[in-house]
Parts: sequence; structure tokens; C-alpha cells
Amino acid sequence: MFRKWLYAQISTRKMTQRELAGKLGVDESLVSRWMKGERPVTLPNIIKLSKLFEISVDEILGVMGKLDV
Repeated sequence: MFRKWLYAQISTRKMTQRELAGKLGVDESLVSRWMKGERPVTLPNIIKLSKLFEISVDEILGVMGKLDV
């Protein structure tokens, strides 16, 4: 679940929601809504999270392995 993953990411890095919002260039209330599961995360913000946490977008989305084409 995204909100649990996000909580773990910011906890591990000892960040606050305010600090995360500042690094992403979004309002703190938006991060709070993500954490509560009240608002979906848009693709541009998933990309920002990916860069900030230095992980792939696939990891954030929970995609494992390659897709069969």
C-alpha cells in the first residue's frame, strides 16, 4: 500500500511531511492526504519521489519483473 510505503520512506530518512513537501515542491496538505490515502499520487509526483528516494518508478508502483509482450 502506497501510504505505508511512503511513511516508511520518510521515517527511514527521518523526514517530516513538511520537509518532503518542500523537496517535492508540493503543498504539505497534499502529502498529508497521500499519507491518509485521501488523494491519489499523480505520475509527475511519482517521478519526483523516484528521483528523491533514488528508486525506480516501477518500485514505487510495485511492479516486479518484466512484462510479457
